[in-house]
Amino acid sequence: MRFQSPQWLWLLLMLLPLFFVGRWDESRRKASLAKMISPLLWRSLLPEYDATARLRKGGFWLLGLLFLFLALSRPQWGTHEETAKTTGLDILVLLDISNSMEVEDVPPSRLKKAKHFLRTLAEQVRGDRVGLVGFAAGAFVACPLTTDTDYFLETLQILTPKMVANQGTDLGVGLEVAKKALERGSEEGDAESKALGNSTSQQASRVIVLVSDGEDQEEGAIEVAKAIRDSGAKLFVVGLGTEKGAPVPLRDDSGNLVGFKKDAAGKPVLSSFRPDSLMAIAQTAGGRYWNLSADESEVEQLLSDMGALNRGEMAERKYLVYEDRFQYPLMLAFLFFFIEVSWPARKLRRKRVGLPSIAGTVLGLLLLSSNVEASQPQVGAYLQNKEGMALFQQGKVKEAQEKFSSAQALDPRLPELQFNQGVVQAQQGQSEAAATAFSDAARRAQELKQPGVEGNSLFNLGSVMTQKGDLGAAAQAYLGAVE
Repeated sequence: MRFQSPQWLWLLLMLLPLFFVGRWDESRRKASLAKMISPLLWRSLLPEYDATARLRKGGFWLLGLLFLFLALSRPQWGTHEETAKTTGLDILVLLDISNSMEVEDVPPSRLKKAKHFLRTLAEQVRGDRVGLVGFAAGAFVACPLTTDTDYFLETLQILTPKMVANQGTDLGVGLEVAKKALERGSEEGDAESKALGNSTSQQASRVIVLVSDGEDQEEGAIEVAKAIRDSGAKLFVVGLGTEKGAPVPLRDDSGNLVGFKKDAAGKPVLSSFRPDSLMAIAQTAGGRYWNLSADESEVEQLLSDMGALNRGEMAERKYLVYEDRFQYPLMLAFLFFFIEVSWPARKLRRKRVGLPSIAGTVLGLLLLSSNVEASQPQVGAYLQNKEGMALFQQGKVKEAQEKFSSAQALDPRLPELQFNQGVVQAQQGQSEAAATAFSDAARRAQELKQPGVEGNSLFNLGSVMTQKGDLGAAAQAYLGAVE
């Protein structure tokens, strides 16, 4: 098993602190609640409160994050083999790294500008084989032809004039080394293709891209350009610099400027751009020449010209491909996130069979008795009470009160009837009468051992006393309801 993007695994370290933060936050909440209400009364006063629900939800959320981070790290196990044929051009870059390329008439310098141009070009030709030759008075192969563009770019980055002992500029030597490196790389590519059974494969076009400021101090470049043309390779030339030129800087090993190159008379040596020799080389080889502009639009023109060339089949490669298995932890992550969202943050209350809640009253929670539990009440009182409840739920308070009064007259012993009278009186603002009715209902229910009616009566009595401002009596009523 391996991870394609292991950097995501570092996020797993944050899960443990998040777990402890959640535990601490829940403890803080419980401590704050305990300051207001004794834990012994939580079940009675806060029936929906669940101290562990938030912890469970947090646990599911952390598990979801755990598997999400695992999915992002792209776990892989199991492999299969794939075969791919690579096709493209053979492109050999010939870069001038003489001291004159350090001149800063083209910002930031000729060499740095050339490297940026070549980096842009290399990024656009991934899949082709690229190579690199550095030259001054001498030349060497810095990077042989390869499909590893990253290696080419790393070599290009470290190429400096210090890598060539003999300074000066000899375009002929550079072109000769580039031509031979290109031919050698082409032969190796053909041999590899034949070894893989591609005997009928078509040869890829060969390209040399010369980048220089044109200061050719030797002869022979024109003759090599003719040889390149006769070999069937294409030569593209890119020149850079200004005709005015600038002094050649001298730098120490740390790259700090220590002065400028001087002639025998002690005057600074000016390096000017000479495109004529470069244009002549390109014309002789049957290629093209460009002056490198500030926006480097020549890259697109060069790519367009190379795009018209033949891209032969170079090789057949086999790759070992690992199977992605991120789907499994991702599925588990979604599952735990779904559970976290669906899990209730408080206890689910079951619907009580008995006294239904009456909405819309000024007390907020006044319960009517639909469960008359008195011992053998008279049928008439029961029916009157039932009709009164139906009228009350329809909003016909006055008619409901008349029915409740009739039922109470038939059997004044039933605490439920006194309770219902209190509900109607409380809604009509008759606080004193409501308090008396709820108090009598609670007392009578206690005698008849009806704790449900007694608790509801005391609760509503507490609500009425709270409205009246008698908080002591209200608290006493509420505690009685809890008991």
